[in-house]
Amino acid sequence: MTANFAIDLAEKGIRVNAISPGFIETPIFEQKASEDPNFFDKLGSLVPLKRMGMPEDIANAATFLCSDEASYITGVDLIVDGGYVHQGLLPMKKN
Repeated sequence: MTANFAIDLAEKGIRVNAISPGFIETPIFEQKASEDPNFFDKLGSLVPLKRMGMPEDIANAATFLCSDEASYITGVDLIVDGGYVHQGLLPMKKN
């Protein structure tokens, strides 16, 4: 849908992008964190960057996409997840 809107609206100078967040430390996780004090650490350990994302991480991505620095970017789904979705796509490293 993002790509279709980006193509349809490009001639009007409108850029369309999406942000796909990963595990972000928000109130939605507070219930789990209250049940398990190590919840955020456990979830963060699943992420290659070894931490949960913060709301500021998403805000920074949105700010960038809205800025002049991203003026030639349209139709993109920016994945902001600390590398989570890509960890199974690369060959395993040999020790």
